[in-house]
Amino acid sequence: MDIRIDSVNKSFGQGDGKIHVLKDVSCTINESEICTIVGASGSGKSTLLNCLGGLDRPDSGTILVGDREVTSLSRKDLGRYRRDLVGFVFQFYNLVPDLTIRENIEVCRHISKSPLPVDDLLDSLGLWDQRKKFPSQVSGGQQQRCAIGRALVKNPGLLLC
Repeated sequence: MDIRIDSVNKSFGQGDGKIHVLKDVSCTINESEICTIVGASGSGKSTLLNCLGGLDRPDSGTILVGDREVTSLSRKDLGRYRRDLVGFVFQFYNLVPDLTIRENIEVCRHISKSPLPVDDLLDSLGLWDQRKKFPSQVSGGQQQRCAIGRALVKNPGLLLC
């Protein structure tokens, strides 16, 4: 599915403290392309991904993912969009500390219509031996791979990292 971002603007704050993070951002990403967004800290990379993933709404502009106009979806439809189509690998992992590595991945498996096998993911991500450990018991790199596994297990059409 193609992605089309057209004239997207997003700001935070009000009055003199208002910060314009995204200013008239437009681009097209074709199906199966890998796109890298680069920029200085604070330039809006995460904000753009959050808008694309339906976590934030732009102030103006449109975002189309396939035939879905993400910017016009209702709150309920945004939830379905994120559940059914989008896999997120968050900057700070957002792992559940009281769940094992395996359980952190399985959480997203249960909401997918066509999940990938958890054992295969654990093996391919080099986490098989860590599967019964909690996030605090593994390295930062292993936590990040767990977050990647959690996003991939859904077998998403769109992966945002």
